[in-house]
Amino acid sequence: DLFKKVKETFGCLDIVCNNAGIGGEVYPLWEKTIDVNLKGTTRGTLLALEHMRTDKGGKGGVIINISSAAGLNVNPLSPVYSATKAGIIALTRSLAMNSEVKSAGVRLNVVCPAFVDTDLIKEINDDNCLDVQKASKFIEMIGVVSKEVVVDCFMELVRDVNQNGAVVKCSKMDGTQYTSIEVKPVT
Repeated sequence: DLFKKVKETFGCLDIVCNNAGIGGEVYPLWEKTIDVNLKGTTRGTLLALEHMRTDKGGKGGVIINISSAAGLNVNPLSPVYSATKAGIIALTRSLAMNSEVKSAGVRLNVVCPAFVDTDLIKEINDDNCLDVQKASKFIEMIGVVSKEVVVDCFMELVRDVNQNGAVVKCSKMDGTQYTSIEVKPVT
């Protein structure tokens, strides 16, 4: 697999970025949206953990999952997409707070960009959005952030070794913001 090849080539795997994003709100596209966005990110995260954990021969590191601002809010225009992105946030934070994962030397953080200048935004249609006209107006109001801003946000989380379980939103309107999500421990 890819992670094994990286370890063979570079000696270790220390940074992973899971960035999967498609939209699809009508059947059968909604199932593919769940498969790619949530299942794909989950699979990539768990595989990366296996290769990075210091208790399994890895050298530790950081996994940064790319979610979406849509995962932080209610989004009636793209409910399936939003649900997958909320799931990525919950997965990332749950693993980051897991004592086994923490002690294995792996940090996990999540970047939640708003609308980014990508093909996903350019291809909004009736298959991936429940109301294209409203979505277009919303995008115009919020603005589109550049890929470079998202990369800067990502790199900040890579470099800051004190960040674990961080949720960072980046948008044209609000810039970069660390988002506070209340954590209630499971007893």
